[in-house]
Amino acid sequence: MNEQLPNAESRETPKTVLDYLCNKHSTIANDYRAPDGRYSEHCGLIAIDIAKLLLAAGRQPYIAKVSEDVREGSVIRSKTLTPTIYEGRVTWGAHQVCCCNDQAFDPMLDRPIAINDYTKTIFGEDIKMEILIPHEQIEEFINR
Repeated sequence: MNEQLPNAESRETPKTVLDYLCNKHSTIANDYRAPDGRYSEHCGLIAIDIAKLLLAAGRQPYIAKVSEDVREGSVIRSKTLTPTIYEGRVTWGAHQVCCCNDQAFDPMLDRPIAINDYTKTIFGEDIKMEILIPHEQIEEFINR
């Protein structure tokens, strides 16, 4: 999941992305609920919103999936992902996050974080990540 940076300038996160992360961070503090509290936010839609902002800034974002299978006897199931900020009140079987230039952009944090530190910081443990929508396909995916 390492991308080559074309130049040092592309390391700087666009202000639009930083603003989005900060604003969304404050709204999902309520156990990943929408601002009205009635509906759950959707990590895939958030990742796409961030990808759109990165594309508009000339970057090459992609969507990564955090998930891992665990074996319990003869049964294989998805590992339960528990974001530490929600103290066990929110769990998922998988999570999607927008990534670009070796950084993950997730409003559970109000700033970008190095991909290598992402799952340890968000979930308290290293969990497998894989590219779900590569940067070569992101525009097509968004526009469909």
